Amino acid sequence: MNHQSLWFEQGEWTAEPFLEVGKELSFSREVVLFQQDENHPFVYLVLEGRIRIYLLSPNGAERHLYIVGSGNIIGESNVWADEAYGYNASTSSIARVLRIPKSTFRDIVMSEPELILKTLSSLSNKQSALLLQTRLMSFSDVGERVLTMLRQLASSYGIKTPKGITITIPFTHQELAYVVGSSRVSVSYVMNELCEKGFIEKQNGRYTLLS
Repeated sequence: MNHQSLWFEQGEWTAEPFLEVGKELSFSREVVLFQQDENHPFVYLVLEGRIRIYLLSPNGAERHLYIVGSGNIIGESNVWADEAYGYNASTSSIARVLRIPKSTFRDIVMSEPELILKTLSSLSNKQSALLLQTRLMSFSDVGERVLTMLRQLASSYGIKTPKGITITIPFTHQELAYVVGSSRVSVSYVMNELCEKGFIEKQNGRYTLLS
């Protein structure tokens, strides 16, 4: 994971330590893995695809927190506290995960210093994501949030080109809307406006932040 990000595309976790105790599952888009306030007995290692983490209000309104891709763990914050999950996890693409019992995950992690460090890093980066999301939602409009997110993606997953920095990972306007806490229509409007003003360019399904 990268510090101060809301989109963790490629994590450091591998399936090997958990293959004997985990169960591999496949899901289509928009499948809920667990819900907030649920005492769920598993954590998940993302093998393929993307999972979005979000809050849900009593009236059904969503507040997105962050997106994780392959090599990331979901639910590790509740392993030691043994509390109900305080958020929802849902697939934002077709995904494969390794479902691991929480108690078994804890025992394996505690037996390997390297896994302890990975867990601490994961928790630290997610805390930074929550602080960043709070700041963006409190003090920025949707245009600023979209531009901030594009800059983060370019910093984490970009390559330099003659025109600027091209974001190498594909994403949809809907996924971007989840991240910035807005509607797909609003995000599409902002992206079109950024294209018209010469801030970004789209070619072959990839966005470039122009120099």
